[in-house]
Amino acid sequence: MAKDLDQNQPTSLTMPKTSINYKEFEENYSRELLLMDCLDWLKDRPYDAKEILDHLEYCSNIEKTVEAPHQMDQVL
Repeated sequence: MAKDLDQNQPTSLTMPKTSINYKEFEENYSRELLLMDCLDWLKDRPYDAKEILDHLEYCSNIEKTVEAPHQMDQVL
C-alpha cells in the first residue's frame, strides 16, 4: 500500500511539476502585476510587501528626477 502512495506523489513536495515557462513569465511580469501582488501580500507578508513597495517608490522617484537629454537646435 505504501508503494502505491509513493507513485501518486509529486517528485518534490515543495515544487510540483508545472508547465510554466518561467522565462516568459519574468519577461511579462510588469510593475502593475508586482503592485497587485504586493497588495495581496499586505495581509500575510507585510514586511515583504513594504520592502517591494519602497523599492517601487524609489525607482519611480529616480525616473522622475532623471533629466532628459537636451535637444539640439534643428539645422535647416
